[in-house]
Amino acid sequence: MSSYAVRNSFSARLRVEGVHAAVAMAAVVATFYSAMALEHAFRLGVGVLVLAVALSLTAARTERTASRRRRLAGLVTMPVLAVVAGGVGELMVHLPTVGKAVFTLALSGPIWLRRFGPVAARAGAWVAMPFIAVLVTPVPGPVGAWTVLWSAPIAVLAWGWVALLQTAARHLGLLDTTPPPRPAPEPRRRNAPRKAGWRGLSASTRMAVQMGLSLAAAFLVGGLLFGRHWPWLVITAYVVSAGNRGRGDVLHKAALRFAGASAGTIAVTVLASFLPRHATADVVAIFVLLGIGTALRQFTYAYWAGCVTGVLALLYSYFGETGGTELLGVRLAAIATGAVLAAAAHWFVLPVRSADVFRKRLGAVLAALADLLRAVRHEPERCAEHGARFANDLALLEQVARTAELHRMLLRRRARTARAAHPADAVDALRTLAEPVRVLAAPAADGSGATAGPHHLRAAVAANVTELRRALGHRPGDGHRPLPPAPPGGEDPASAALRAVGTAVERMAEVFPSVEAGAAVDASVNTAVDTAESHAPGTRARAT
Repeated sequence: MSSYAVRNSFSARLRVEGVHAAVAMAAVVATFYSAMALEHAFRLGVGVLVLAVALSLTAARTERTASRRRRLAGLVTMPVLAVVAGGVGELMVHLPTVGKAVFTLALSGPIWLRRFGPVAARAGAWVAMPFIAVLVTPVPGPVGAWTVLWSAPIAVLAWGWVALLQTAARHLGLLDTTPPPRPAPEPRRRNAPRKAGWRGLSASTRMAVQMGLSLAAAFLVGGLLFGRHWPWLVITAYVVSAGNRGRGDVLHKAALRFAGASAGTIAVTVLASFLPRHATADVVAIFVLLGIGTALRQFTYAYWAGCVTGVLALLYSYFGETGGTELLGVRLAAIATGAVLAAAAHWFVLPVRSADVFRKRLGAVLAALADLLRAVRHEPERCAEHGARFANDLALLEQVARTAELHRMLLRRRARTARAAHPADAVDALRTLAEPVRVLAAPAADGSGATAGPHHLRAAVAANVTELRRALGHRPGDGHRPLPPAPPGGEDPASAALRAVGTAVERMAEVFPSVEAGAAVDASVNTAVDTAESHAPGTRARAT
C-alpha cells in the first residue's frame, strides 16, 4: 500500500516533509548562487535571481517522485516556459494591457487543459511559477530579448541542481519515492446525459473561466486602487484560485490565505523596518522562510501563505521599499481584496459545489474498495493493485475532507443538539480501514485466496458496499444486509478485516441511507462534476 496512507502521525509526516524541504532548499540555494554568478558576469538584472528561486522551488516539488522520463520532459519544458514568461514580462512593461491579458490567459488556459490527462496537468503546474516570478520581481531587469533568452539557461540550472540533489537523496534513502495521490483522466460515461446550459460544462472549463475572471478583476482593481502595489492583489487572487476543489474549498483557502499572509506580512514588515537596505539578514531570512513553508505546507495552507508573503515583504524591503505601518496597511488591504475577488468569482460564476466533489471522490474510494473485495476471492494477484488504489483515492478524498469537517463543526456548534449524521462522518469511518485493507490486499503467496474469509461474510460486506454506492448516487437499492455474527472462538485476520470493513460501511450507511424504489433521483449527483479525477482506463469500476 502507498506510504501516504499509513504516515498519519504529525511527527512522522513532519520528518518526511522536513527532509524534503532540506533537499529542496539545498537545490534552491545552489541555483540562486549559480544564477548570481551569471547575473554578475553578464549584468542580467535581479529578475533572473527571482526566476531561479521560483523554478527550483517548483522543480523540487513537482519532480520529487518523478521518473527519468518525466525529468527529461521537465528539462525540455522549463527553458521554453521561462523564455515565454520573460517575454510576457516585457509585454507587461511596454504594452501593459496586452501583457496582462496574455498573463491571464497563460495561467487560466492550463486549467482547461487538465481534461486531457495528468501530462497536461503537470504542464500546467510548470507554467505557473515562471509567470509568478515575473510578477513578483521588485526591480525590473534590463529590457531586451537578450535578457529574456537568459531565462533558458537559468531554467536548466534549476532543473540540474534539483535533479542532482534529489537523485543523491533518493540513493541515500532520504527521500520517499512513493508518488503522491494524483487524479488521472476518466472518460465521461456514455449514458450520462449532459445538463443544458452552464451546468453541462466540465469542471476544468468552469475553473479556467473562474481563474481568468479572478485575475482580470485583480489586475483591474489593483491598478485602480493600489497603484504600484497591484502585484499583491494579483498574487493573492491566483493563489486562492489555483487548485481549488469547489467553492467551499476556495472560501476556506481564501480565509487561510488572508490569515497566514496577514501574520507573515505583519511580522516581516515590522522586522524589515529595523534592517538596512541590502541587508544580508534579509537573504538569510528569505531562505529560512521558504524552507519552513515548504516543510509545513502539507499540514495547512496558512503556513505556506504566511511564509511566502513574508518572503515577498523581505524581497521588497531588500530593494529599498519602505513605508512602515502605511505600507503594512496597503499590503493587508491588497491581500484581503484579492482573496475576496477570487472567492466571489468561484462562488458566483459557474460554481462547482464542494459537496459534488466530495461525493465523487467518496464514490471513487468505494469503487476501489468494491474491486478489492471482488479481487480477494477471484483475482488475488490484483489485490495489491486495488489496495494501492484505495489508499490513493482516500488521500484524494482527504484533500476535500477538511472543508467538510469545518462545515460539520459549524453546524453542530450552531445546533447544540444531538449529533446528526454528516458526510464528514464517512471520512472518519474510512480512516479506520488502513489496516483492514492492508490485510485484505496481501492474500496468500500461492494465489489460492486462502485469506479471503468466509463467503457469507464477504458477500454481505460486498453487497453493502454496492448498496452504499447506490445511495451515494441517489439510486434506489435493496437495503443493507446484516452482517453474520462473529463466531464465539474469534476470527482469523482476514475475517476480522472483512468485519471491520463491514462495520465501517454500516457507519457510512447512517450518512447515506438507502434510497427506496420510486424515490426522486437527484440527477445533479450523477452528472455533477466532470473533474477528470480517476485512474487509467481499465483500473476502476464505474464510480458513483
